[in-house]
Amino acid sequence: MAFHATRDDFGCFACLDGRKAEVSARPVEVYTVDGLLDAHVPPRVPVALLKTDTQGHEAHVLDGAAAALRAARVRAVLVEFDPRLLGRRATGLRVLATLVGARFWCVHLAFAPAGGGALWGGGAPVTAATAEAFYDWVVAQGGYTDLLCVHQSVGG
Repeated sequence: MAFHATRDDFGCFACLDGRKAEVSARPVEVYTVDGLLDAHVPPRVPVALLKTDTQGHEAHVLDGAAAALRAARVRAVLVEFDPRLLGRRATGLRVLATLVGARFWCVHLAFAPAGGGALWGGGAPVTAATAEAFYDWVVAQGGYTDLLCVHQSVGG
C-alpha cells in the first residue's frame, strides 16, 4: 500500500502517484469482512452497519463482504463514493453494482439539501438502471458523496 512521507496514513491524493519520491510502498495485512465475521461473530447475529472509508478501495472492501451482503447479514452500508479516488468509472460502477445486486437501496448524503428539497432522482434510490447516470451526476456535483445503503428487507 502506498504511504506519503509526511503523513501517517495512506489517505491522501498525493499517495495515488507512486512515481513521487515521497511516496513509498509498505506491506499491510488485509482481512476480509466475510472472514472477520466468520471468525468472530455468530452466524445469526446481524450487522447493523458496515461503514467503509478506504480512500478508493471501497470496491475491494465490498468484494470482501460479498457473502454477508448477499445473505442480508448486513442491514446497512455507509460507503464513501469518490470517483477521483476510485480511479476508474468501471470501479465506481462496480461499487454501485455490488450494492444494488445485493438488494440494497442507496441514497447519497453529501448533497442532501439542509432545508429539504429533492435528492438525486427526486429522492429515489440508486438502481441498476440509474447507476451510470448517478455516477455521472456525482462527478458533475464535484466528485464526492457518501452513500447510505439499506437492505431491502429492512423495515419491509
